[in-house]
Amino acid sequence: MKVYGIDPAPSKPTCVFDGDPFRHWQPRDVAREVEDLTRETDVLIVWDAPLSMDPHDFYSRAIDKEAKRRVSGWKTAMRVEATAIGVSHAATCPHNLLTQRVFRLPMGEPDPWQLYRVGDPIPERGLWIAEAHPAVALGAWWASGSGKPLGRYKVGGEKTRIEVDIARGHLIDQLRSDHDFPGEPSQSSDDEIDAWVAWRLGKGLLDESVIACGPPGGGYYLMPKKDSWFTESPSIVNSPADHDAGP
Repeated sequence: MKVYGIDPAPSKPTCVFDGDPFRHWQPRDVAREVEDLTRETDVLIVWDAPLSMDPHDFYSRAIDKEAKRRVSGWKTAMRVEATAIGVSHAATCPHNLLTQRVFRLPMGEPDPWQLYRVGDPIPERGLWIAEAHPAVALGAWWASGSGKPLGRYKVGGEKTRIEVDIARGHLIDQLRSDHDFPGEPSQSSDDEIDAWVAWRLGKGLLDESVIACGPPGGGYYLMPKKDSWFTESPSIVNSPADHDAGP
């Protein structure tokens, strides 16, 4: 199964990582490039944007609300800096129109792609897509293993570019040394970091070190199993009947 980690972007290049050098697709080319991937036999795309909706709330999904609560707890516990991780309500994500254009999700069916859902068997054959929130996964990995807070790795807020680049360097070093990440994204690109993490989550799904996780009410993120997300709340496990409501 070939894994692609994709950080989609509607107004700048979309970043792609498949274990080889990073690629960058222009917005107008993303749909065609994804269509070209259907020529391969067995593919798993991990997409850094919402792929499903909550049938009870058209603004924010249960997984987004849960992630906001968890990130707030990490901040209080000084595991991540105050602006290190941002979680958007699903309806406010700028990727939504691009996702709809490429996969017809969350408001349609992604044929010929199959949307991986909470509780599904591990993909072995065919064309699959799964959702991830790389920053939240990073926070979980970091919170469970590092003694100092995760710094902001995206430009913005009150951090200078130099401070952001330093945080990215520390993040990259830890992921490579502690979590078996291959290769190395550019220290000047948070998009490459997100695609890199999405790819690693996809590989983890295949080797069962990552799970599709979401509370009752709709939506999920791929999350590493051995992290604070599960040790702090082991009741959040994959249950197809309760945890994911598709389109």
